[in-house]
Amino acid sequence: RLTFNISTAAAFVAAAAGGNSFPNDGKCIAILKGATGAQVATFVTQAKYQGYALADRTLAIPATTGFAVDGPFDPGLFNDSSGNCQITYDGVVGVTIAIVRLP
Repeated sequence: RLTFNISTAAAFVAAAAGGNSFPNDGKCIAILKGATGAQVATFVTQAKYQGYALADRTLAIPATTGFAVDGPFDPGLFNDSSGNCQITYDGVVGVTIAIVRLP
């Protein structure tokens, strides 16, 4: 688990090969940028509906240009038992992420 500096200012850190998590209060957004090839981030849903798992939310991270932004994340859908939102990646080379709390 990577501890992010969650604030109203973006502080980017390298994405972790094993994934990242952040404490989610429903007011956080994720900002990702890639410095190499295109990548995909997956925000893992924890909720089920009538016993069926809900689809995870994916976000395309563009190759070397621009940013990808997603969120906020509903705690009832995305929080694990510790109150964290889990993120996985199909690759992390050159990927950085910042979690920003909305006011």
